[in-house]
Amino acid sequence: MVHTLIAFLAATTCAATLRLWNSYPVPLTDMFKRRQNSQGDLALGILESISLLAWAGLGVALNHEAAISVMILLGLIALIIAIAYWRSRQLGTSLGF
Repeated sequence: MVHTLIAFLAATTCAATLRLWNSYPVPLTDMFKRRQNSQGDLALGILESISLLAWAGLGVALNHEAAISVMILLGLIALIIAIAYWRSRQLGTSLGF
């Protein structure tokens, strides 16, 4: 039960960090136009999807106590976070950290 709660909180934090690091300021007038167009950021969508699957796999691996799978999935999650951070630096949206 504790592993599930920790994995859920970490996954939520990871998803929020991915979205925060890869955001960009939008004028208020363009905000509603963007929603009508509904074209998302493809790279961010891919990162979030892989992150979601990795966190789900991590929850299953923690439940089955598969240490090697846990380490591999933690490495994948760390890689996703590193890519998102690098991308945020390229976009200039890293918010100073």
